[in-house]
Amino acid sequence: QGTLSVMEYEAKFVELEKFAPHICANEKRRASKFVRGLRSYIRSRVIIQDHQTLASAVRTAYLMEDEQELSLEERRTFRELRFVPSADFDQKRKHEQPSAAPSSFAHRETTAAPLASQEGKHPACPKCGN
Repeated sequence: QGTLSVMEYEAKFVELEKFAPHICANEKRRASKFVRGLRSYIRSRVIIQDHQTLASAVRTAYLMEDEQELSLEERRTFRELRFVPSADFDQKRKHEQPSAAPSSFAHRETTAAPLASQEGKHPACPKCGN
């Protein structure tokens, strides 16, 4: 199948099987040959159903391809929603004023007495001053 879609691969398969009719002698062999040529992620889901006709294998391969494309699209959408801020969020951030540092990090005045080495005694207690 390579880079072809299932539809393109089916058309190419039908065109080329005319040159080797003995390889696809019956419907079950046609289906089997078709399935073995699919991309691995499609083949692994189609082969387990043991299709008896080419039409059945093609129909299942179409469904698997559509499901894979839908799944990829959902993942892309999820990533975009998860990693790209919404326009409302961007607008809100533009209008916000820079805030002051949180109180736990704000500069606090200290009332502690000078170090003991400077005055020759122990520093005063910041709560009671003694």
